[in-house]
Amino acid sequence: MILKKITKVLDKIRELPTLPVIANKVSALLNDPKTDTIDLARIVEKDQSITTKILNIVNSSYYSLPQEVTNITQAISLLGYKNVSYIIMALSVFDHFIFTQLAPWWWALVGVATASDIKSDLIFKELN
Repeated sequence: MILKKITKVLDKIRELPTLPVIANKVSALLNDPKTDTIDLARIVEKDQSITTKILNIVNSSYYSLPQEVTNITQAISLLGYKNVSYIIMALSVFDHFIFTQLAPWWWALVGVATASDIKSDLIFKELN
């Protein structure tokens, strides 16, 4: 019964969460006047969630670009530092809210994974 509830919750997850560490690094870079687009892109590329969402935004009908943008450096240049900053902060806040709502389920899954690991070690020892 619990497994069915966990499966239902996991089935509803359609996006990767934004990593707070990356969001903090991006925020620090954006506050440094010496930061260039390449530095920012290197950090953003480490988080697939942010990269995907920024590319989706820059390729949306809102911007109506003549060609699809597939490079995060180009996307950052087109959107500008200020907009990238707003996007990343909004994603971080939203993802944090979602995570806090799912935290009890996450801890349940960690417990199941730990118990499974212990059980598999015991079975392996018995077989050898």
